[in-house]
Amino acid sequence: MQGSIMDTACSIDTGSYEQSIDMGILPLSLIQQEGQGQAQDFFITLIGCRLTSYTGELWKTFEISFDGPVNGDYFSVSGSAQGIALLLTESNGEYIYPGKKTLPKSIKPGKYILNYQLKVVSNDTPLRAGQYQTSIRFKLDYY
Repeated sequence: MQGSIMDTACSIDTGSYEQSIDMGILPLSLIQQEGQGQAQDFFITLIGCRLTSYTGELWKTFEISFDGPVNGDYFSVSGSAQGIALLLTESNGEYIYPGKKTLPKSIKPGKYILNYQLKVVSNDTPLRAGQYQTSIRFKLDYY
């Protein structure tokens, strides 16, 4: 058995650990005409946020990064569907690129809800209807 104990500015709400986001049924014609589908909102809730560590170190900001299979600036998918990828954005529309940190955000004491959107987009290869899935992980870095 092994483990570790970490001191972090915030805890991640248990409902935010493993989310399954249903992108719904998307008509192939929509991707052909618009190049993208409708955005699906999802949230990451941070709880118990504090500005000082147990050792007295001050935390001011955090950055979040998302990792997963990559298709250029998008997250790739697997399955029988082809010609698509997933675009991840902040709620303000700012792109989040796989493996790249977001702009720093100020740590606020208490509860903090991070708002994001996922969207199916064309990856400029031939489209084929079918099922798709992927896994995307997130990581928080405190400063």
